[in-house]
Amino acid sequence: MDNDAGGPPNSSGSCFITTATLTALGKDDNCIELNMFRKFRDTYLKENSADEIQKYYRIAPAICDVINQEQNAKEIYKNIWERHLSACYHMIKIGEFDEAYLLYKKMVSDLFDDKFI
Repeated sequence: MDNDAGGPPNSSGSCFITTATLTALGKDDNCIELNMFRKFRDTYLKENSADEIQKYYRIAPAICDVINQEQNAKEIYKNIWERHLSACYHMIKIGEFDEAYLLYKKMVSDLFDDKFI
């Protein structure tokens, strides 16, 4: 169920921003993109950046909450896909995991700065 601002519901999974973005784009929770991001998290990230995952779990829900309050939440999520996540997805698909991680980390940092500073 969408919230009053027209955005996707708060994500209950652990790929908060990715899940919210793909939900806004009409993808279901079992879509290939989410499954690929989850596999990336559960393999590469857990092995290489476990501390970053915990930091993400702390800040990503707040980022999504702020976006979901915006009247143009779906458009914001569409822009997140186009500007950030689609490139991360491509990098994961071709096995460029370090690059995907850096792009995703920059996206989260940029979104945090944009929404909370």
